[in-house]
Amino acid sequence: MRSGWTARFRSLCLPGYLIYVLVCVYVLNGARGFRSGFWQGFVILSIMNLIDRLLIDEYWVGHTTAWIIPGTEDLRPYITAQDKRKKWIMGTLGIAFLAAALSGGMALILE
Repeated sequence: MRSGWTARFRSLCLPGYLIYVLVCVYVLNGARGFRSGFWQGFVILSIMNLIDRLLIDEYWVGHTTAWIIPGTEDLRPYITAQDKRKKWIMGTLGIAFLAAALSGGMALILE
């Protein structure tokens, strides 16, 4: 049951997320070509990642009781310092790859 909900969530939200970035970069900002599309996409995705890391992961999950499951209080912190470093590095690399893929695809379409 849970996997069906997750699959539906991903099938709706992931395309919306990508379309949002493309609309911001190519429609609202008027980017043309790979370089300007990559740079703008990378900045937008980086800001979204920063908000996710600081507000959601650090503050909401890490410093409020909203995510505490009764009986699991001794398992905190959920994300260790080593995991945080890995998430920052992989997030940045993932964002660069995603921005390159999106801007490369749009550069081919717009030519």
